[in-house]
Amino acid sequence: LSFTRNGTVPETSVIAFSTDRAHWTLSRNGVEQGGAIDSIVYDTTLNRATVSFTSPLGFGEYVLAASDAMEDGLGRPLDGDGGGVPGDDFAFHFGVAAEPVGSEFRVNSFIFGHQYAASVVTNSAGEFAVAWRSDPENGGFVQRYGADGQANGQPFRLNAVSGLDAPSLAISPAGNMVPAWSDGGTIWARRYDAFGVAGEEVEFRVSPPTPLERTKASVAIADDSDFVVIWQARESDSSWGIFGQRFTSLGVPVGGEFHVNQTTAGPQRFPSVAMNSDGAFIVTWTSETDNQVYGRRYDTSGTAQGNEFAVGSFSFCCATADLGSRVSMDSAGGFVVVWRALDFNGLGMMARRYDAGGNALSDAFRVNTNQMGHQYDGAVSVNGSGEFVVTWHGNGAGDADGIFARRFSPSGDPLGSEFRVNTTTVNAQTRPSVALDSGGNFVVA
Repeated sequence: LSFTRNGTVPETSVIAFSTDRAHWTLSRNGVEQGGAIDSIVYDTTLNRATVSFTSPLGFGEYVLAASDAMEDGLGRPLDGDGGGVPGDDFAFHFGVAAEPVGSEFRVNSFIFGHQYAASVVTNSAGEFAVAWRSDPENGGFVQRYGADGQANGQPFRLNAVSGLDAPSLAISPAGNMVPAWSDGGTIWARRYDAFGVAGEEVEFRVSPPTPLERTKASVAIADDSDFVVIWQARESDSSWGIFGQRFTSLGVPVGGEFHVNQTTAGPQRFPSVAMNSDGAFIVTWTSETDNQVYGRRYDTSGTAQGNEFAVGSFSFCCATADLGSRVSMDSAGGFVVVWRALDFNGLGMMARRYDAGGNALSDAFRVNTNQMGHQYDGAVSVNGSGEFVVTWHGNGAGDADGIFARRFSPSGDPLGSEFRVNTTTVNAQTRPSVALDSGGNFVVA
């Protein structure tokens, strides 16, 4: 950045002002990044100020601003807008694109049979973990990674006494993890610390004993590692409902099983749950009664905050996937819901934003930019500041059966168009999961 006075090297006082970090701010996606500026060094030969940051910048739209509190020796402030009149801040706009860090890599070490139904999570330090199901081993496994993408140890098995379908995984900022799953009739869970050490010798039962099916577990965790597990339960031959159970960080049940959905006519299925820093949470699901996505909010004590509410129209047709809606929540309680719906040429990925009070911040909007063919199996991750990433499976540039993603600012503005995630294009790549950290870096599995 060049600072001159009438085209010449400015006097010492201007250089002193321009190298004072107090006169500079950096904002990312509209949010000021306190402590992000490390130093400003002025080169009098090139008339250039070089701004250095404390760490690499994550993807996003940035504004680097210099305050007009900068003055020359006569007390005249910076002409920030270049209009010829002293005054106004200087603002430099730039973007950092989402670039892959290396190539795609295989998570599972056991390579025989089907390995699928991945669930990926990341903590505030950028460390992440992936859970999945292995058909030949009739089990679920987790592999932990450092923020540099290097594996921490070997994959470890989740289920010891139960079967396992598709695991759901949650992680606290400190790295404590809780996976939850179903064996077809019962919901199970297990706790792990930040080093991958299990809190129990074997998994523990989440749902009460019953001869009816309990499936499609979804788990979310608070900053203090208290957590909630949500699932769908068969209530009769033709009816399904959404239920949940809260736990302390030690795995002790808080209260009993609770019923989420209020509409009981017709199947209510495919739940998803997300939790904020303090433990308030949101549950979404799909109703086959009216083909709608519904949601219901709960406070930190597990008390429902009002009635269930409709999010948007859902399509059960045209796709073999049954993942329903997905929801993710920021640290303050704002949340984003994604689901699939019919558009003019098949299925499209839809999204809707809400504030912490459950008030809609937008109408439903289409996420995918390519509208040819089907887009479904959506997943979403919102970080603490409210920016979010949506991933899905479908038809797009370079792959008719690939994984695609699109980034959004906290205000819901798209940060570029959709992009393809997978590099392997042989056969279908399906059922993605995504995790976004506080720095804007994200992992797709």
